This record gives sequence, structure tokens and C-alpha cells, in this order.
Amino acid sequence: MNTSFNAEGAEAQRTQRKFLFGDLIFSALSASLRPLRLKRLIFLEYSQ
Repeated sequence: MNTSFNAEGAEAQRTQRKFLFGDLIFSALSASLRPLRLKRLIFLEYSQ
């Protein structure tokens, strides 16, 4: 068993998890912001 390869694999897994987590947060944020944007658009439509 190569220990350096093992460490590299663990590091890659950690980075992958970090990216996955960031992606989750980003999609959650955009999902929560979308209704606000829609409401603003509707409000602008009706306020004219």
C-alpha cells in the first residue's frame, strides 16, 4: 500500500466534499433568492 497515494486520495476527497458543500449552499441560496426576484418583478409590473 502506498501511503503518499493514500494521503493524496484523502486530500482529493476532502476537496471534492468542500466543492459539493459549496454547491449545496449556492443552490440553496439561489433557490431562496428566486422567489424574492419573482416578487420584485411582479411588483414592478403592477406598480407601473
